[in-house]
Amino acid sequence: MKIIVVKQNKMSELRMKMGFSMRVLAVKAKLNPVTICNIENAKSNANPKTAKIICEVLSVDFDDLFEIKDSPKEVS
Repeated sequence: MKIIVVKQNKMSELRMKMGFSMRVLAVKAKLNPVTICNIENAKSNANPKTAKIICEVLSVDFDDLFEIKDSPKEVS
């Protein structure tokens, strides 16, 4: 299974460059501020729809902000 992860520090750099707080980005993206915080701090992964919305709001290409990786194997 593949997952979408934010590139380290990239989201905060782009967000601050645009002059957005996490809350402002969340409002513009019509997402929960907790979702923005968790994705930016790599506490959760973005789903494709959310990643697309964040890229649109920050005016960047997907590859500039996110990468697709293999999901870590589940521990049994």
